[in-house]
Amino acid sequence: MEKLSIREASERFGLSRARLYKLLNQGALVGHISPKKDGKSWIYPYSLQDYYNGNKGLPGRPQVESEGGYVSVREACQKTGYTDARIYQLIKQGNVASKKGKKGGVLVFISDLLKKKK
Repeated sequence: MEKLSIREASERFGLSRARLYKLLNQGALVGHISPKKDGKSWIYPYSLQDYYNGNKGLPGRPQVESEGGYVSVREACQKTGYTDARIYQLIKQGNVASKKGKKGGVLVFISDLLKKKK
């Protein structure tokens, strides 16, 4: 049975590594979290596919069909008044959807941040 490293799963499914670890800790995904910081943690890809299909998307993760809605962290700071450190903290906690930009850097789903602001 195929196993994906956390990094591979993150790249394949477009979720941050922090989000994957959070889902593993909650028991929503099947895999292994290494007790060592530099250990090998992994996920069964079928559990991610089942989770997506069964829940019609991950909770807290907006369903976006296009690039619209994702902005750079710098632009998100300007629109929301949050510092970049706070935005990265929200991403790490799994409260804000994010993905890698085409030219590097991080893109965040602006609607998640605007909801947090209220």
